[in-house]
Amino acid sequence: MGARCGPPPPPPARAFEGAPVREVASIVAGEVSVVPEARLPVACTALRDWREGVTLARWYGRAEPGPEDLEAVELAQSGECWRYPRFRLVGNGGDWRTWTRMGYVDGDPPWTWERGGWIVVATP
Repeated sequence: MGARCGPPPPPPARAFEGAPVREVASIVAGEVSVVPEARLPVACTALRDWREGVTLARWYGRAEPGPEDLEAVELAQSGECWRYPRFRLVGNGGDWRTWTRMGYVDGDPPWTWERGGWIVVATP
């Protein structure tokens, strides 16, 4: 049998069955409303937290979710999270500077999404 090329197949959609969709969408809305490209990775990270028993209270940003935030959670639940690693930390540029001072990270953020002067950063 030959080697497999390309991205790994997505996990079964039931990987996040029973997830608190509205709560995760409110996290997405609060964390990345100004950087839409970061919606899916944040949704994936919050859903993985939930699945692994990590409290969603670690997410400080909360806002009333819009259709685009709910759509990001839906995409994450449908298996699109294979695109992103499990992020240990997700935040903004100020968070990155704080994490660097505290010794949690060093160097430049390995994952960034930017829009209109706003930045979302993440590290596995």
